[in-house]
Amino acid sequence: MGESLLFTDRSYTMSAVAKTDCKILSLARTEFTSLASQSYDVMQNLMQCMSERLYYKYLMLFNLSGIESSTKIKTILDYLKDYNLRNVAGSFEVPFTRQQIANLTGMAVETVIRTVKKMEENHILKSKRVRYFTNYDYDHKKSNLSARHLK
Repeated sequence: MGESLLFTDRSYTMSAVAKTDCKILSLARTEFTSLASQSYDVMQNLMQCMSERLYYKYLMLFNLSGIESSTKIKTILDYLKDYNLRNVAGSFEVPFTRQQIANLTGMAVETVIRTVKKMEENHILKSKRVRYFTNYDYDHKKSNLSARHLK
């Protein structure tokens, strides 16, 4: 977190909250630069991490401004599924509540509720109790999902 700022001469205040116990490592800029220049693996991992963040910011900036609500929600869910289950077919259990989806998309929770219902009618999402499952490989010739999608 914040490593991208080590490549600029700008200062920027950041804060973070750890969700679990952890150790904090602190490196001076010179030590960080030396480590990155001496190790291809460190630099490769750093670039991968920064690329993922840039991609997410791109999605949020360009795909969530001024488009219809179902596209906003689908964009977030597609990103989550791709990030967590790359190259895995089938459904993905959405780890967020309707309120959290609203916060991520900048929509009111009521709009999320209405939109999710429409997405269910169009077989884009499947709900089970209060959980949602993406279903982008839905076979429209079948009337329902197989049991493996809902476990």
